[in-house]
Amino acid sequence: GVINRTDFAGFEDLQSFRFFANNFDTKTTGIDIVGRMPLDLGAGNTSVALAMNYNNTTVTNSGRILPLTANRRNELEKRLPKWKGNIMFTHEQGMWRGLARVNYHSSWLDVNSPPSRPNQQMSSEITIDLEAGAQVTENVEVIIGAANVLDNFPDENLTATRIGQLYASQAPFGFNGGSYYAKLRITY
Repeated sequence: GVINRTDFAGFEDLQSFRFFANNFDTKTTGIDIVGRMPLDLGAGNTSVALAMNYNNTTVTNSGRILPLTANRRNELEKRLPKWKGNIMFTHEQGMWRGLARVNYHSSWLDVNSPPSRPNQQMSSEITIDLEAGAQVTENVEVIIGAANVLDNFPDENLTATRIGQLYASQAPFGFNGGSYYAKLRITY
């Protein structure tokens, strides 16, 4: 339990050092709900799946050595949406398959650094993904799709004119809007 000076030859030249300190405590509680159910629509195979997540993190001890700042506490407790989830509808019939998914992110706090910039409450958001595929041969499938098909964006930064960042970099569903794709899947 004693630091021996002879074990650290040359320490006189040391200007700074860092070490990890488990200085603060948090408590996270939450719940995940996941379910899938087949639907009988008369033809093909259809199902609906639901996935929801709720998380709540609180700082229970801000620490004694360099205690957490209010800004860092906000980052830990409010930077992520408390609610996230999606509902997905899939259908397969013959060579065709389709997918439609609605995603939800609840509101969250854009915690800015440096703390001199104001924190901004960001709105909840819904995005929609669509995909269709055709199994053209036993080993080849052609797929087209869109993620965030309605081209939704997070709320704009209030301070974007000062720092040039139009959207928060921590946006939980991305800040690039919609993306559209085509894929060729070959299995062997």
